[in-house]
Amino acid sequence: MDFLAPPAEATVKAALATPENPSGMADIILSDMAANFSGYKSRDVESSLNICHSVFEFAKDNLRVRDMSQGALKGHRGGTLLLKHFAHPLLQDFRKQCLEPNFHAVQYIKPASSRAESAEGYWLCRGWNGLKS
Repeated sequence: MDFLAPPAEATVKAALATPENPSGMADIILSDMAANFSGYKSRDVESSLNICHSVFEFAKDNLRVRDMSQGALKGHRGGTLLLKHFAHPLLQDFRKQCLEPNFHAVQYIKPASSRAESAEGYWLCRGWNGLKS
């Protein structure tokens, strides 16, 4: 299924729902998605940014929120998002506007398996606080 297709969110949410987790909330969301490269940098950057925004929109509604109140999840650190992206100033703006205000910590990771000249990287976002911006 194409994650960007309208029915994707409901399908994934239904797959996450269990008797123990009827809301279908996720503790971790891993996104290794990338669009096919066209060879046109502006188009490829836009595709990467669109995927990042789509995954962030999914996370807003489906990632477990940091809970510092009393109860079973007291001190729960909030969900984690691992998000693939391709380096570009517009993607750095996305990090500053969407990720940093809403997660306790956002870290850049470049896997050893990724070629040094590749713009590929990941953001490891920990401690989803819920939407703040």
